[in-house]
Amino acid sequence: MIEWSEQHQQIRDMVRRFVDTEIKPNLEALDHGATPPYDVLR
Repeated sequence: MIEWSEQHQQIRDMVRRFVDTEIKPNLEALDHGATPPYDVLR
């Protein structure tokens, strides 16, 4: 079995926090909005 390094785990946690705070709250607008989410894309 592959074990993730400390650095990989930190990156995973950062991505999860980003998705939880920036993507999930805006999911409906991202899916059906007419304007691309420039704040998220940066």
